[in-house]
Order: sequence, then C-alpha cells, then structure tokens
Amino acid sequence: MDGLGVLAQQVLDSYSGFQDKPSLTPHATFEISAFAQPNHAASVGSTKRDIVQREVLEADVEAWATTDPTDATGAVAEASLRLICVNRGRDNTMSMSKTTFTSLTTAAGVNPAALYMVCGQYDGFHSFNSPGSLQTWFFGTSSHAVLWTFLPSHRRTVGMFMHRRRSLFQDFCQVLSVFAHAIHAPM
Repeated sequence: MDGLGVLAQQVLDSYSGFQDKPSLTPHATFEISAFAQPNHAASVGSTKRDIVQREVLEADVEAWATTDPTDATGAVAEASLRLICVNRGRDNTMSMSKTTFTSLTTAAGVNPAALYMVCGQYDGFHSFNSPGSLQTWFFGTSSHAVLWTFLPSHRRTVGMFMHRRRSLFQDFCQVLSVFAHAIHAPM
C-alpha cells in the first residue's frame, strides 16, 4: 500500500462516522446486468439488460458485491453495475457499521487511498490506481458522493452512493437507467 493508502487507512480506522453495530435496516441497491442473447445474431440489440432495484441487509452486503448476477436461466451476466445506497444521518453518521463498510470496500477491491475522500467528505472527481487494488473512482458533490471500482475480467462495476444531504438515490438511479446501454464501460 502506498503512503496515501496507509494514511487513508489510518483515517478510516479513527473515523467515528459509522454505526456501532450492523443495522437491521436494509440498504437500497440498484443493478444493471447485461446478458448475451445466444439466439440473436451478433449485432446491435443482441444483449438483454435487466434493471433491478432491491434491498440488501448488512449481513449480505459482501456476497452481494462479489457475486455475478444471473438471469432466470442461470446465465451469468456479461457485464454488470451494482450500486448500494449508504445513507447518512443528520449527525453525518453512515447507516452502516465500520465492519460492513470495510468488508464492502475490500470485496469491491477499493483502493485504500480513496477511503480518505469518503471520510473527509471531499468533492471533485478523483481516480486511484495502484498495485494490489482495482482502479477506483470517487466523485463527490455537496449533495452526494459515489465511489466505484471495475473488475475487467468480469466486467463488474461495484459502487456506493453516499448521501450528504437529502435523498437523491432514486433520481441517480433514473439517470443510470437512461444510460444502461453503456453497461460494458465503467467510465
């Protein structure tokens, strides 16, 4: 881990903005999955896209982040985007325990340096790339922040949407739905 990653890990370890224990309140998720359509010729439109919104309990977050989506026939998605909403209370405490947050960021392959942006509530667009973790992107605004990674071998994007003020998760999901055709690229 590079110097910024070590510093970020220290900041996360001392950050008190988490729930003391895992919450029993489920987290909203948004998923886009692309499935090849073997009965179609290799042309535009030969990919079926599923858009799913559901809720995931903290106990299931790590498995949710690391499992490739499948369709009704058991076929594995050729590309996917999975986004989980992490709410913040008025006191700025995240609606997730530190243990679950750490499990999620580890399972998603988040570059530890990006955690500094989360804990410090930074704004702007940042990209983190170093050995031992996936390339990680962070986008922060005054109203929300998004942290995500992309696993090229599975074409899997996993991210977290974090409220900073009012709830915008559903609005953000609607925008993602419009761009579902771009599921194969994380940027």
